[in-house]
Amino acid sequence: MGRGLGKGQMASFSTLILPIATLCGVVILLPWLLLPRSSTSHRRLAGVILATALTTWSSGALILALLHASLNGGLGASAPLDLALQYLARSTLFAMLWGSLLALVWLIRAQEMNRRVGLKMVEG
Repeated sequence: MGRGLGKGQMASFSTLILPIATLCGVVILLPWLLLPRSSTSHRRLAGVILATALTTWSSGALILALLHASLNGGLGASAPLDLALQYLARSTLFAMLWGSLLALVWLIRAQEMNRRVGLKMVEG
């Protein structure tokens, strides 16, 4: 007979796979939403990539705080600033996963821009 998902397997899905998939979704979707398709400004693209990185970093901290609160029954009695800095530091480890994906998104968008510039140059 087939084995179903046990409690430990479900916990690893909701505490590991789902947060990483969420952060990867933010990394992929946010640049497409913030930058118009017709844009040819690499400076604007760099700003969008920076905004995406900061948003993903803070989203990772929020996800970690929510997971910690749900698993442990709260965040604890620390000062809010200390908690925020603690979760931002932990979220930095997530950047090893989504950082390379963000670099790939940046490269793809830059290549699209260069292609549009080249087509405009050919058309005159």
